[in-house]
Amino acid sequence: MLQIKQAILNIPIGDITPSDGQPRQNFEREALISLARSIAAHGVLQPLIVRPEADGGYRLVAGERRLRAAVLAHLSAVPCILYDKSNEECAVATMVENLQRRDLSCWEEADGYKALIEQFGMTQTRLAETVGKSQASIANKLRLLRLPKEVRVLFSERGMTERHARALLALPPDRAIAAAREIVSRGLNVTQTERYVERLCGAPSAPPRPAILRDTRICRNTLKKAVRLMQKTGLAAEMTETSGDGFVEYRIRVPIKP
Repeated sequence: MLQIKQAILNIPIGDITPSDGQPRQNFEREALISLARSIAAHGVLQPLIVRPEADGGYRLVAGERRLRAAVLAHLSAVPCILYDKSNEECAVATMVENLQRRDLSCWEEADGYKALIEQFGMTQTRLAETVGKSQASIANKLRLLRLPKEVRVLFSERGMTERHARALLALPPDRAIAAAREIVSRGLNVTQTERYVERLCGAPSAPPRPAILRDTRICRNTLKKAVRLMQKTGLAAEMTETSGDGFVEYRIRVPIKP
């Protein structure tokens, strides 16, 4: 939970710098315009959260959508609450605010987790405790970043879900790209995607192995049938059988007419 100084200040928009750790990358234009109209009519009802900068001005901690919409609404200042904490605490607060509002895509969430880990040396366990998620959830999101950028762009544009993307983790990068294109072109749902990837991952079927005649009686009967067939066609074929030390020898004799 954010620990903030509750005094609300009306701060000029030009004095506020957006957060470097903003995990959200996509802001829908139509949604911003709609919010800007509301702000123009009613003002900013929920204050932004900012941190004072050492060299003057303020760094945004939470409320970038409201800040962008206020700019579109031509406001000169916005109400803000001070959050005087460390860089790490501010970055975490920005992430948590977006998570609580469910504003992030799975890709943006993964990028945000990666940034917190790399920038502040967090372990997945500590990060999970900090943002209120399970360690498994953090790990699953980070695994998405193994997929090629082309998969991410394609799935984001076509609204494919996180489960669609996770299914592709079983494939090497080049095959994942080809599979992603096929999934999108065919409009596969999650279950169909998982089955499709399972088929792609299946080992190629082994070539049929030749049958092994383990029973000498089968071999004898087969040869006898062959001899009888030759006899029916007029050939005076004969078969002899000789047993030896560990083997049976069959010999077929077919006279050649002059």
